[in-house]
Amino acid sequence: MEDGIRNQLRPSSIWLYLAILHQAQKKSSPVLLFNTSSILEMLGVGRGHLRTARAQLQEYSLVGSTEVRRGLWMFEILSPSGIGLDSTLIDLGKLSTEKVKSFYLPHLGDCDAIFTTDGNLVSRCPFCHNLKAREKPFHLKLKDDGKGIGVWHCFACEKAGGMIQFEMQRTKTWGKPEEARKQVLNFFMRQREGDPNAPAQTTLSLPSGEHYQLEDEPTPI
Repeated sequence: MEDGIRNQLRPSSIWLYLAILHQAQKKSSPVLLFNTSSILEMLGVGRGHLRTARAQLQEYSLVGSTEVRRGLWMFEILSPSGIGLDSTLIDLGKLSTEKVKSFYLPHLGDCDAIFTTDGNLVSRCPFCHNLKAREKPFHLKLKDDGKGIGVWHCFACEKAGGMIQFEMQRTKTWGKPEEARKQVLNFFMRQREGDPNAPAQTTLSLPSGEHYQLEDEPTPI
């Protein structure tokens, strides 16, 4: 932290910044989840001081903060230009097949998704809402052939992309890839932290008539 910025920060902001740095080093991750109550106890300050500290760290592009749900915050250590560093530790292009499945399957539960014999997935499209139940124009690549996985394409509406594009379509945040990227990273962060509200279990039919079931407990990325 530059001396000029340090002189502008309130004591509670400096305490919060140092606490986040310590936890980031401890967990080897610049993206962290904290309960509000644990932060207040750790810093020994009131809620008003904590709000001010979050705002100051965001203003000076030191730490970004997003409320995941009531009482649970995601903190992201930022570079001097204000761009998050989380992609250096959670590379969306190098996730395992199981992790990719854990992201997509909860959102395809009502689309009659099935696994194909070659290890990929087909379903009705969640975006163009094809009403013909027998047609499954949505294709998701899950087989790892060394050229990347998690790429999808709908042959009906011609929409296509990866997890970020899927999130933008799903949440209707078109034109905001950075916001969608943060939401995808937040999904995997919640899994890693063991958040019970992170969807991590879905059952789908296999071509053989058996079933595929994700693990009940998420494993670390």
